[in-house]
Amino acid sequence: MTDNAHIAVLVPLLGALRQWVCPGEEAPWRFRETDWTAVLDLAEHNKCLLLVAEGMTRAGIAIPADREHRLLADREACLLQGMANLGVTATLCSILRTHGIRAISMKGVLRAHALYGRWDVRPVHDSDILVSHADYRSAIDVLAANGFYSPISATNKWWHEYLGESPHLPVNGGVIVDLHHKVWQPGTPAPTDIDNLIAKGGFAEVGGHTIPVMGEMDAAMLTASSLGKALRSGEAWLHYAHELLVVTEALDDRQRAAFDDYARAIGVFRLWRFATDLASTTFRIGMEGAGPVAEDWSRSAATLLRTTEQPARRWRRSHLLWKWTDGTGTRPFRFAREFCLVRLGEMRRHYEEAH
Repeated sequence: MTDNAHIAVLVPLLGALRQWVCPGEEAPWRFRETDWTAVLDLAEHNKCLLLVAEGMTRAGIAIPADREHRLLADREACLLQGMANLGVTATLCSILRTHGIRAISMKGVLRAHALYGRWDVRPVHDSDILVSHADYRSAIDVLAANGFYSPISATNKWWHEYLGESPHLPVNGGVIVDLHHKVWQPGTPAPTDIDNLIAKGGFAEVGGHTIPVMGEMDAAMLTASSLGKALRSGEAWLHYAHELLVVTEALDDRQRAAFDDYARAIGVFRLWRFATDLASTTFRIGMEGAGPVAEDWSRSAATLLRTTEQPARRWRRSHLLWKWTDGTGTRPFRFAREFCLVRLGEMRRHYEEAH
C-alpha cells in the first residue's frame, strides 16, 4: 500500500473517531469513496475498532456487510467481559476494604465508561487495582485467600519493585487482576505519590455498588504516561490519544489551565503537553484548514499505519525521555535518575528471566 493509500485509510479512521467529540462534522472524508473494511482493519490494529465502528454509525456510514456480524459479536463480547471485570473489581475492592486496605480501580472498564458513556466500545481484559506500597504485600495475601494466585515469585524484584505490580490469576478461570503499588511506566514520567493519589480518588456508583476510582486528573495523567510507554515500545497508541482528545475537548480554558498546573505539581507537565499536543495534531489530520503534519507526528504515525512495529531505538527512547523530563536546573538530574532506573530495571529483568 502506498503512502497516499495509507493516508486515504487513516483520514476517515480519524474522522470516525472525531465523531465522539465533533458529531456531525462536515469534513471532506465523509464524502469520498472509502474502503471501510480497510479502515476497520486499521482500527483493529490500533485497538479502537469498536470506537471507530460507533463513529461510523454516528456519521451515517454503513458498516460493510461482511463485518456486521463480527462487529456485533465483538461488541457483545466487550460488554460481557466488561460486566465480569466490573464484578471482580467491585468485589475485590470491598474485600480489601474489610481488611483495612484502601484500593482504587485504575484504568479499566470504569474509566472507559466514564469517558464514553458505554460499556461496549472499549474492551478491557484485566482489572487493575492500586494500593499503597505499605499495603501491597498484604493485598497479595488477601487475593490469594480469595481465589487468586500469582505466577510471579514473591522475590521477583523486576515485577514487585521496578514495575511495582503483579498479575493474579483466578483459580477457577475468569478476570485476571493486576495489583499495583506504582503507576510507573519504564522510561516515562508518571505520578509517584501513590498515597496521595489514592486519597484523592473518587467513587463510581454502579448497580448499587460504590467502587473507588482514580480521580479525573490523575486518570488523565496516567493515560498520558501510558501513551508515552506505548510510543517507546512501538505499541499501538491511538486509543490513548483518543482518550486524551475526549478529556481535553470537554475542558474550558480555566479547566485546561488547572490540568496543566496539576501536571506541573506532580512532575509530568512536559509529558502531559507532549501527549495532548500529539492527540490534538493527530486528530486534525484530514480536517479542512489543518496545516501540514509536524515531523514529530510523522515519525510517531508509523505505529498507526504499520501492522508490525519495532520498539524505538535506544537513542530515540532516550531522546523522548529527555523531552518528557520536567525541571529546569534539576532536569539533567531527573533525566539521569530515570535513565539509570530504566537501565537497572532492564538488567534486573534479564537476570530474573535467566534464573
